[in-house]
Parts: sequence; C-alpha cells; structure tokens
Amino acid sequence: MAGQDKEKIGSGHVRAMAKLGLAEIRGALYPGSNVAQPTEYGVFGKETPGEVSQMRDTDKGHDEEPSILAEKQRAAEAKRDLAAEQTKDKQLERSDR
Repeated sequence: MAGQDKEKIGSGHVRAMAKLGLAEIRGALYPGSNVAQPTEYGVFGKETPGEVSQMRDTDKGHDEEPSILAEKQRAAEAKRDLAAEQTKDKQLERSDR
C-alpha cells in the first residue's frame, strides 16, 4: 500500500457540488417530476454509506450486552481451569510424598 497514492481529503468535493448543482437545476426545470433528488455523498460533511456503516460497527461493540451463551462459555472455561488446577495440585501432593 505504500506505493499507492492516497486521494486528498476533499478532492471529490468540487465534482460532487457540480453533480448536486446539475441535479438541482434539473429539479427546478421540471418541478412536476416525481423523481426524487439524489443524495450526493461527496459533499463535505455528508457521510458516505461506508462511513456510516463503519461508525455503526464501532459503536455496536460498546453498547451490546454480553450474550447468555458467552457468559456460559466463560463459566465453563473457569470451571475447566479450576478443575485442571486442582488436578495439578493433587499430582504435586502425590509426588511430594
């Protein structure tokens, strides 16, 4: 990735504003049209669908409650670790005798 040139922040802004302006002119010339005005994602301050998805994914991890399955898995692992530790202790006692 080091060899790839990164696009500058805001480089698509002028292009997006031109597209948005043309869409608004079309809407003004044909006011009776039932075509919805498109959302232009390149305009400064407007998040792209990918950015919105990424924000939702990062927010999701903080607000979620742990599932019952995850809690049961942690309890089973703790029980297994305790049993392994007890077995190890018993083996050490036997070897000390």
